[in-house]
Amino acid sequence: MSKITAFLFIAALGILFLFSCSSSTKSENESFVRGQVIVDFLNAVPIPEAQTAIDDLGLSWNETLSERLKIALINVPEGHEREWVNELNKNELVQAAQLNHNNIGPRE
Repeated sequence: MSKITAFLFIAALGILFLFSCSSSTKSENESFVRGQVIVDFLNAVPIPEAQTAIDDLGLSWNETLSERLKIALINVPEGHEREWVNELNKNELVQAAQLNHNNIGPRE
């Protein structure tokens, strides 16, 4: 009976491994605009202050998507979009940052 238990345990681990590999493949192939992130700034932050903060990080302000909601399209180095999303989400002026899935700009 212990051989059956060991077999089932190994089979279950194999299945979990396959699912984890397939889900990470999907996220790596996720469709988003390269070199851009969307940033939602806190409502109390004036747009010029947000632009200065982006400039201070060495990034560039592409476009203000909504002045009222304080949402902007920010240019980041290609291939580093996820890193910048994580970094911007730590910024005290930022409510949320995310990859640009909205097809604003060219897609690869």
